[in-house]
Amino acid sequence: MCDFYCALVSTICKLACHAKKRKRGVLHDINFPINTEQLREDGTESLTELLRAGGAIGENTSVTKMDLAPLGDENSALLSEIAVLTLEYEGTDADAAPKKMVAKFCPPDFETRITMDMFELQKSEVFFYNVLAPKLNIKMPKCYFADYCAKTGNVLILIELVEGDFPKLVSEDEFPLERGQAMMDVLVEIHAPYLKMGVPEGAPSDLKWVPRVDNKLFKQVGGLCKKDWGKYEELMKKYDDPIPEFVAKNKNLYMDTSYKIQQSWARSEWVTLTHGDCKRDNWYFQDDGSAGLLDWQLLSWSVSPAEMSYVFINLPIEFTKEHETTLLRRHFDGLQSQGAVSHLTFDEYMELYIISLLGCLVKGVLSCANLTDDNEKEVYVMNQRCIILMQKHNFHECFEKFQRGELKYQQSQKSARKPASRATTTTQPKKEEAKPQQHSVTRVSIL
Repeated sequence: MCDFYCALVSTICKLACHAKKRKRGVLHDINFPINTEQLREDGTESLTELLRAGGAIGENTSVTKMDLAPLGDENSALLSEIAVLTLEYEGTDADAAPKKMVAKFCPPDFETRITMDMFELQKSEVFFYNVLAPKLNIKMPKCYFADYCAKTGNVLILIELVEGDFPKLVSEDEFPLERGQAMMDVLVEIHAPYLKMGVPEGAPSDLKWVPRVDNKLFKQVGGLCKKDWGKYEELMKKYDDPIPEFVAKNKNLYMDTSYKIQQSWARSEWVTLTHGDCKRDNWYFQDDGSAGLLDWQLLSWSVSPAEMSYVFINLPIEFTKEHETTLLRRHFDGLQSQGAVSHLTFDEYMELYIISLLGCLVKGVLSCANLTDDNEKEVYVMNQRCIILMQKHNFHECFEKFQRGELKYQQSQKSARKPASRATTTTQPKKEEAKPQQHSVTRVSIL
């Protein structure tokens, strides 16, 4: 409790004192604009400097015209302030320079900004584009400039305005199986390389900034869910969708246990890099059948099957009923083909997938705290799909196994921590006892 509220107070004080100030970024040492209005006022000369620093254009190319169209308004609760830029250039690289791009800033809504800064979500996206994106063999927007100011928390990200088909989040329209397969293949490319590193402790030094699933600030999430539970009940009742008895009866136990589950994940062999927000409208599909991912603010070291549960509560329920097992198997087999989980089983994968549905429920309940006319249907549909999957997979039975420490990944953790029996010998024993053998463990206990 103390950690959470200390972080909350510290964040509020930081924003009150510095959020509106303009400071130099930590990566490019440029005094970048912190909102759409400043970007417009700075004009083409400033934008030229930013694009040159990011490597998008050369020294002999300049922006000559900039049209700027904001998305949303100052009262929007989006996770970023966003604008679309249409540009014209002169110079050597003018023809090859990007003609359209998206500018992302910190959100203008103060409550949203508090959450984003307390968990350093936009800092994560800046570092993702500068450090991680070049290492991933997947489609994503090209980054033309991204920087972050440690003192103010402000960010500026300039990325490609990608073309493709962007599915609607709440639509129950037919979803092609080929798209589901493409999504699985993308997630294999994200998850597999880091499953073999023993992350988060074994992560490369340049990735220590990636947030952990067992972040201490998440301890209070269960308590916040209890406060918002009444709003969750009202939402489900409004759509004449009663909450199942097993969920209503065990809601407090579920919320109290959610962080313990995340702590257990941090010690599991399934921890890897995860996107963290694989809802359907963060995907785009192109004419060649390939898929790409947007919005990397919520990336973290988490367990691969938990990423998958969030994917499926964001797909049409009839599609999920028909293709869920096939696509999960495709993802698991893809990981194994890259040598990532060669000694682990699909049964263990599925247990983690099922228990992680509690995390989806938690997200759904928390989303009820900020319902608007624009997002109400979206929040309801995601909660409805989550409940359907919890029922389908007998979630409470899996939960009770977790409580007893009987899930396969928990048993693996116990085996890894159990010392070997002391060595025996036919010779005269020494006065000192033989030390326990050291086991090779790919995950160590959390800090």
